[in-house]
Amino acid sequence: MTDRDKYRLLVPDGNVLAGGLLSVPILYRFSGPLDRVALSRALDRLADRHEALRTTYQRVGPRRLEEHVLPAGVHVPLNETAVTEPGEAERLIAARMAEVFDTGGLPFTADLYRLADTEHSLLINVNHRVTD
Repeated sequence: MTDRDKYRLLVPDGNVLAGGLLSVPILYRFSGPLDRVALSRALDRLADRHEALRTTYQRVGPRRLEEHVLPAGVHVPLNETAVTEPGEAERLIAARMAEVFDTGGLPFTADLYRLADTEHSLLINVNHRVTD
């Protein structure tokens, strides 16, 4: 994207849908002990290595966004949810994917679902801006 294109990026409103064609969901399943601190550090390091994962947008007009790259060292929130009911993880994952991305926030989210003491699912949902 050229500097000129950054200022011409058009969006329908202040939010960009996370679900559907505007996101790239990645779902991992872990069996065995999970070191949450190491996982959180790994997500932070991933963002450090990839500028696109630290790129946010600020509204500069009614239908325009301006790109901003955050410096390395950004903390990626790891949202954790304990799942207690059958099918609950699938419902929560689908709901999370249908949420909107905040254009001023990071272009990806990380959600960890604890299915049992040693069973976890990790949803990383990436905004299409990163992969386009």
